[in-house]
Amino acid sequence: MPSKKKEGFPAIKVSFLPLDEIVPYERNPRTHSTEQTLELVANILKFGFTNFPLVDIAAGKKLVAGHGRYDAVKVIYAQGGTIAFPDGTEIPKGTMPVTDCSGWDEATRRAYIIWDNKSAEKSSWDFVLLREELAALDVGDFDMSLTGFDEKEREQIATWANDKPQEDGNGGGKEKTDDQMEKSVCYFPRTKAGRIRKELKTLMEKHGGRLA
Repeated sequence: MPSKKKEGFPAIKVSFLPLDEIVPYERNPRTHSTEQTLELVANILKFGFTNFPLVDIAAGKKLVAGHGRYDAVKVIYAQGGTIAFPDGTEIPKGTMPVTDCSGWDEATRRAYIIWDNKSAEKSSWDFVLLREELAALDVGDFDMSLTGFDEKEREQIATWANDKPQEDGNGGGKEKTDDQMEKSVCYFPRTKAGRIRKELKTLMEKHGGRLA
């Protein structure tokens, strides 16, 4: 009697796509500020490229999730830099590793884009644990900006952690209000071009990125 073939999960499809072949979703309702893009640049250079964007290759290489990372990689390449995996293995110049999510219809793809951007807002922080984790890192010359919290925010967290967090209705701490969150579109005004170039050079030199 022939043995029955074991069925397993299909392999995750990861591809290295040329950046100029990837098509960002022009109607993506989630925006990224210049400051956030620079923060992503710094983190990619420091930690390596870890979170692969989703691209629907069958639908024309449409970018589904990871527009911020796409912008950051685009900036790094424009400055003559390189990106690599956490172990230091360089990613082929001009490409970005992506996870292929082919198989969705247009409606499903659009719904996922909205959900992916919305889902993070539903989580909250344990400020006591967050304060302790930040304090554990805040030693020596570690660059605390890599955590995503600036100095003022870290000071606020230390204060919030000493008090009982205000409940948000789901058992978690209350999120920042909209006026505390910057929601400007990612762009590079000419008036800021010099400052942006200077910050990029500093970031890339600090975190090992190479300039042409």
